[in-house]
Amino acid sequence: MINNVGGACYITTGKLDANQAVSGGQYRFYTCAKSPDEIDSYAFEDDVVLVAGNNANGNFHVNRFSGKFNAYQRTYILTAKDGIDIDYIYYALKIELKRLKEKAQGSQTKFLTMPILTNIGLQDIGYDDQVVISKVLATLDKKIEINNKINTELEAMAKLIYDYWFVQFDFPDTNGKPYKSSGGKMVYNEVLKREIPDGCEGAKVGDILCSELGGTPSTKVSEYWSGNIPWLNSGEISNFPIIEAEEHITSKAIDKSATTLMPGGTCVLSITRHLRPSILAVDACANQSVVGIYENEKLKSSYLYPYLKNEIPRLMSLQTSTIWSKNTIIFGHFY
Repeated sequence: MINNVGGACYITTGKLDANQAVSGGQYRFYTCAKSPDEIDSYAFEDDVVLVAGNNANGNFHVNRFSGKFNAYQRTYILTAKDGIDIDYIYYALKIELKRLKEKAQGSQTKFLTMPILTNIGLQDIGYDDQVVISKVLATLDKKIEINNKINTELEAMAKLIYDYWFVQFDFPDTNGKPYKSSGGKMVYNEVLKREIPDGCEGAKVGDILCSELGGTPSTKVSEYWSGNIPWLNSGEISNFPIIEAEEHITSKAIDKSATTLMPGGTCVLSITRHLRPSILAVDACANQSVVGIYENEKLKSSYLYPYLKNEIPRLMSLQTSTIWSKNTIIFGHFY
């Protein structure tokens, strides 16, 4: 019989500092980040669940791995005791740690201690039932992984088409032939400082599209958090498309803070450190390091997203500080 993690698992921790990661290393190195780093040596070889013991935002990430690896000293390494399915532990902890974070929202405690971890409750169900549950959830994870691969392939196709049509200007002309390569007329545009197809115009993004800068509700007000509205940080903009968020807020948080609810289909852009665009697949809010750019009847997010991807190198060259203002971001040109 089991009723908590301590009763179901053997638990140890890694021994290394987080800065001992080695780029291009042969083995996985689990720290408190969402995804593992790399390292040249391993200290463990087992079928395990790994849990981040601390995180600045209170996100205690859970990973599943079997093989050789190494770990940071604040990473917990869990192996299953007899009669326990390790995959069941993995999925149970993903749910229970999310609940733990929601209960602790607003607290200054950002550490998952051994007593807290060992006392996380588990349903007392038999091994066979554990396996059935974990297999269903693993099947769903596999489908999500396949869908993500499809998204990546479709994104690559869209980038290729965008480059062909809007960078090389070889979109189909009236005869179905590549415009520029077939001798289509090009004229110099003073706004864009380049030649563009005759009949096209240049305009600033901010003149033809509306945008919103996100904001952060006070973490000291508990009723602003643990709601059902996704709230994104800039790091989550690396996902494409965006279907979920680690944090959730309430409608009251929107009313009482600078954040705003952006509808699904909005193109979003992170504006601190690494500039990244993405598209919301759900209605969501974001922090002040994210700009939402709304599509309109003339320009859709399906065009805006590859446009921004293509503009990132130029936008990065304009960056003068670690934080961009909204006016700095809305500077690119459409044609």
